[in-house]
Amino acid sequence: MPVEAYEPPYRVAVFTTVRTQEQSGYGETDARMEELVRDVPGPRGVTTAG
Repeated sequence: MPVEAYEPPYRVAVFTTVRTQEQSGYGETDARMEELVRDVPGPRGVTTAG
């Protein structure tokens, strides 16, 4: 079922990473990025792939 559209303007933030064998700091950085996005008024969600 279709969902109601949100009013413009639309904003998208895309963060990409190249992961290596040594993952030092990755978890902490990921958690901090999610905190920052959630503080922006009107976020609709956070999606990760990989």
